[in-house]
Amino acid sequence: MNFMFSGVFWGAFLIVIGLSIILKVTLNINIPVVRIFFALFFVYLGISIITGGFGMKNNVIFNEVKIKNPSDNGEYNVIFGKGEIDLTNVDISEKTVKVKINTVFGASEIMIKSSTPVIIQSNAVFSGVQQPDGGILSFGNNTYKTPSSSDSSHHLQIELNAVFSGVDIKLKN
Repeated sequence: MNFMFSGVFWGAFLIVIGLSIILKVTLNINIPVVRIFFALFFVYLGISIITGGFGMKNNVIFNEVKIKNPSDNGEYNVIFGKGEIDLTNVDISEKTVKVKINTVFGASEIMIKSSTPVIIQSNAVFSGVQQPDGGILSFGNNTYKTPSSSDSSHHLQIELNAVFSGVDIKLKN
């Protein structure tokens, strides 16, 4: 999608519009450039969605993706799709690791190791966020802490935002 915002694209588009105007005035040939542009844009968008090329590595858009080795201090977005994010291999021995997960009109499944100290700050709007302790958050915000977590020691900190979504947080051994 970055191609659509590049200077090369817009420069070529303006040149084609200029040539279209010249052809219309001099040779009386009418080429519907704007209609062709919108048609090609929708074809490009459709192909990107079908091939899974729409979005970046940390974004799940109109797709289903399993993220097994997330990066430290990363942000993950699940939009109109399903994302399985496995945080069981996160290394917190040297520092607190912060991860932000946003789910909009989609579903996310987050796996965390039961022995890892974790603090989850959940924000939900018209959603179902299933906490590891069995609690469900539909509206508002909640902070969940594993028994081994403390604010002073290294831990995994998850900021979770869910809008019109379903999020399931599971503990693994």
